[in-house]
Amino acid sequence: MRVLLSLNMADTKTKGGYHVPVCWVREFGSGRLFYTNLGHNESTWKDEKYREHVLAGIRWALKLEQGPAAANPDVQAVENAKSFAVVVAPMVGKEWQPLAAKASKKLKSDSGFMETLNSKIAELRRMPTGDARKEKPEEIEKLKEKRLAAAKNIVQLIEQ
Repeated sequence: MRVLLSLNMADTKTKGGYHVPVCWVREFGSGRLFYTNLGHNESTWKDEKYREHVLAGIRWALKLEQGPAAANPDVQAVENAKSFAVVVAPMVGKEWQPLAAKASKKLKSDSGFMETLNSKIAELRRMPTGDARKEKPEEIEKLKEKRLAAAKNIVQLIEQ
């Protein structure tokens, strides 16, 4: 898929999630698919820019407008690394902007780094965080320590 819009987790209170695509396109056989996750409330629907966004997506899907649909993994990898940096940098005592810049530079100069970094970030996301209703506090603390160790390893990978 070609990601058109994604959430910038640096601007949210939670700093949670990671790279979160919210609008994308792709070609499927001889057809086209446009997806948007925007438009959850009435004020959005009243916004002229949002209506233009939806109309352009529909027109593109109907092949009334042209535009690329090729996947953009290089852009997605940079955004994924940026989101990782926003979430993890404070946990390891670093600023997210320099960490994201280092990751972006390395992604652009080392083609094999993209797969490695994306894989490591995906592994981190899958690691359990624990459930206070089912697990003892010391078990949750151990899970937290494992996640932190994994995050530190990814930061080291970026900074090498």
